[in-house]
Amino acid sequence: MSNLEKNNNIITIFDKSYIEFNRLITGMGAKHIVMQYPLRDIDDLEELLGQKKNTYFVENYKNFKDVLVDKPFEYLFIDRFAGDFGHCSRRGNELIAKNVFYKIQALSSK
Repeated sequence: MSNLEKNNNIITIFDKSYIEFNRLITGMGAKHIVMQYPLRDIDDLEELLGQKKNTYFVENYKNFKDVLVDKPFEYLFIDRFAGDFGHCSRRGNELIAKNVFYKIQALSSK
């Protein structure tokens, strides 16, 4: 059972709004890059939006996990406000920026 199914009553308003947001963006012909929080699985967002034209997903799970093998949590985060992740440090923000840059670069070459 996915997190969406477990928490269906809690996030229904968010889901409907995000689906509508995606519909509006892609309906104008723009590309919608959907990015997940660090250390969170992107599966819920992919399940929510599905594989739609001009919708592209960027996960920040593996890239953060890979760094945390050798570096302490504080290397990427300045706090633990969400429990399993927090607000990013300069290094964490750089990791996110590089990740979305590579996605944009790949989309630009299509």
